[in-house]
Amino acid sequence: LLRLKEIVDLWPKWLQESVSDSEDINNKERIKCHQRENFVDASPAPTSKDTADKLGRGLTVPIVWFDEFAFIEYVDELYTAASPAVSQASINAKKAGAPTFKLISTTPNNIDSHSGKYTKEMINSAATFSELMYDMTPAEIEDYMEKESTNNFIHIEFSYRQLGRDDKWFKKQCRDLNNDMLKIKREILLEFTKASDTAVFTEAQLDVLEQYSKDTEHSIIVHGRPIHFLT
Repeated sequence: LLRLKEIVDLWPKWLQESVSDSEDINNKERIKCHQRENFVDASPAPTSKDTADKLGRGLTVPIVWFDEFAFIEYVDELYTAASPAVSQASINAKKAGAPTFKLISTTPNNIDSHSGKYTKEMINSAATFSELMYDMTPAEIEDYMEKESTNNFIHIEFSYRQLGRDDKWFKKQCRDLNNDMLKIKREILLEFTKASDTAVFTEAQLDVLEQYSKDTEHSIIVHGRPIHFLT
C-alpha cells in the first residue's frame, strides 16, 4: 500500500482534493475512497494451510494481485481457495461494466521448493504473450487463450535488454550480487534455479553437472507390450 500512497502523494494538490473525503480510510491494511466505494486491502502471506484457505476464501474481490507468488508458503491452497471467490466477484464486476482480473508477479524461486515448482507449472500452463495481441479483438484474444492456455493466464516476461538495460548494466549488477550465480539467475535473468539457498551444490556446480547428464532409456511391459520412455 505504501507504493500506492506514494503515487497519490505525487498528484497535484487539486487532484488529491478532488478524491479526498473525511470518511476515507488510510492505514497499513486498507485504503478506501468513501465517495466511490473503492478500496485496496493488503493481506499478509499465510502461515499455515488453514490460514491460506481462510485468506483465499475471503478474497471476494474483482481484482486480486499475488505479489512474489513463487515465495508464498501454501500458495496452492491460497490460490485454489481464492479462485471461486474471485470468480463470483468478477461476474458481478462484468455486469456493472467494471474491470476485473487476476495478476501474478514474481521473481523465480528454485524449482525444488513447493511454491517454486507450483509457480513454474502455472507458467508452463499459461499462454505466451505476443505484441500481436495488441491488434487482436477481444474475441480473438479469447480464442487465443482458449487454444494456448489451460489456466486463463498469459505469461509476460521481459529481459533486461528489452527494458533498455545494456551489458554494462548487467555486469554491474553481477558485481553488486557478488557474482553469486544463484542470485543472478533469480533476480536478473529470471530463471528458475536448480539450487536453493541451503543447497549442498552451488548453481554453477549444478550447471556443470547438467552438461554431463544424459537421457537414459527405460522400458516397462504393460499388457504384454513394451513401452519405452526416457529419464
